[in-house]
Amino acid sequence: MRLIITGRRCSGAGLATLLLALAMAVSPARADEPTIDELIERVKTGDTWRVAVPAMRELALRGEEGKRAAPAIAAKLTDEEVGVRQVATYVLGALGDASHEAALATCLADSERSVRFHAAVSLARIGLSSGALEGLADGDDPVLSVVAAHALGRGPTRIDALREALADRKLRYHAIIELEREGADGVEPLAEALMMKEERTPSHALGALARIGEPAAREIIGALQHWDPKIRGIAARHVAEMTDPPAEAVDTLVESLAGQSAVQEAAKKALVAIGKPAIDPLVAALGDAARYSFARKALIEIGKPAVRALKRAAKSKDRQLSVFAQTTLLQIEQNEAEAKKRR
Repeated sequence: MRLIITGRRCSGAGLATLLLALAMAVSPARADEPTIDELIERVKTGDTWRVAVPAMRELALRGEEGKRAAPAIAAKLTDEEVGVRQVATYVLGALGDASHEAALATCLADSERSVRFHAAVSLARIGLSSGALEGLADGDDPVLSVVAAHALGRGPTRIDALREALADRKLRYHAIIELEREGADGVEPLAEALMMKEERTPSHALGALARIGEPAAREIIGALQHWDPKIRGIAARHVAEMTDPPAEAVDTLVESLAGQSAVQEAAKKALVAIGKPAIDPLVAALGDAARYSFARKALIEIGKPAVRALKRAAKSKDRQLSVFAQTTLLQIEQNEAEAKKRR
């Protein structure tokens, strides 16, 4: 995914949204990508939002190679714009460079709470135990004290510390950023964020789960039945892209065949990909008027493996199920006959 940054300045929730996209967007490698030296120069001299910030984001994805940019990124830790400090603090942690402990420790006293948060988490990720963390751990901010205690190696796990931040409205977006970096370990708290009744949090959580990928497949599929129709639509797009949806999600997918059209189509596609484990639940759904249409389409696409179950259903005493099973069976047989003629 490529992110285009305009020259518009951001503030408030917009900054958090931008940081999430900048820090977590995955960019496929391309032959024309800028070199590390070119990116470093952009960080040093480029326009903040249009050039320097995207360059820092790109460097975070370059792994060991990107560590050469750490001094240039560390220089941004004192930038006058909060969003730049947020990105720089996060990226230093993502690079895992231990040579800028002092600069990160300075950020523990930043005037912006979210910068202090990312600084503490970055120090923990790198495995540094700055003395400045002691003051934060003993401070009066309950969330940051928990994060600092984790960074110092005492008290909660990182997931528990990030969960504390997730419960804090002002740090919620930043906690989602860090939880995504935890991969499979971050799925459970992100699933909790997905169900929060807020305007932006569910969509950010769902995006993070989608980028985590396979370990979060069940939670993404579960979002097809989310209370917010917009989230159901976004989940449908992610589910439609799954190449190997989990068989244990069949019941949720079959229930989703009665949802909005995009959800129905995505659920059908996933059920077809699952194949045999989905056949019996799909056949049963033929008896439900709300799910019949897409259940029938899925069974037709599954084809021959569904024939035996459909023949059993065709003998059912439930007239609706019997009739729909017969018509579905007939269509599969016709498709098979046409396929033979073409061979």
